[in-house]
Amino acid sequence: MPPEAPGPRCASHPAADAVHTCQRCGRFACAACARTESGVVLCLACLARPEARLTPSPRAKRALAMGLVGLHGVVVLLPIAAWLARAELRAIEAGDAPPAGKPWAQGALAASIAGALLWLVLAVVLLGE
Repeated sequence: MPPEAPGPRCASHPAADAVHTCQRCGRFACAACARTESGVVLCLACLARPEARLTPSPRAKRALAMGLVGLHGVVVLLPIAAWLARAELRAIEAGDAPPAGKPWAQGALAASIAGALLWLVLAVVLLGE
């Protein structure tokens, strides 16, 4: 029987066994090199890249976009934007989403509330006449 092939090795420390794979670049990482950032395993090289930490999640971006579109007339998107924003804020608090999304989610929540109030007042004024 041929000898067993060695397992994957850390990209930075060839003598160390890899225990993780970077979810951004795919490099193997040992326990010393792998870090979990917002629920994603990253190698030290990727962790050093600002966009790995400073980019808001797609959910935060969608929430803000829906809130702004709802504010400008597509009223049915307002509760969806508010729900997405609250889910994003909870995920940020739990460490499961990048903190960079917090202002995006807060903006989405504010746009949703402002849009709901604006459209409610507009409906009352128009229907009251």
